[in-house]
Amino acid sequence: MSIDSKNKSKISHILAIDFGKSKVGLAFSEMETGLAFALGIIPKDRDFFETIKKIVEEKEIDRVILGKPKWTEEERDWKRERLVDFIQSSLGIKVELVEEMFTSKMAQENMKEAGKKNISQDDSEAARIMLQDWLEENK
Repeated sequence: MSIDSKNKSKISHILAIDFGKSKVGLAFSEMETGLAFALGIIPKDRDFFETIKKIVEEKEIDRVILGKPKWTEEERDWKRERLVDFIQSSLGIKVELVEEMFTSKMAQENMKEAGKKNISQDDSEAARIMLQDWLEENK
């Protein structure tokens, strides 16, 4: 018995982005699993948009969850708007802004509890927390 590729159900891949001051935390999930995983951190450098594009293509991302803190700085808001425009216009992927209040603090606590002394990956863990919350709200 062969499986017709046209009848395969498509798995939804989601990328969460925690937009920090100098670096960006990423997390990934397949909607069907309901589990979010920290993906890593990328710098906000001149290759930032190209890096996002590569990740979106490699992971076959269908949706992006982008953290929007309650208290923001004007410059970060402007950069966040550019990122939303790039993802939606250039990559054709829906972006959903979600509240990220306290995710960085929660991430640091999680990492300390896990015995990690270097909490420099907290942006990725914050993205994971944000995505896990979103997944639970959108079951």
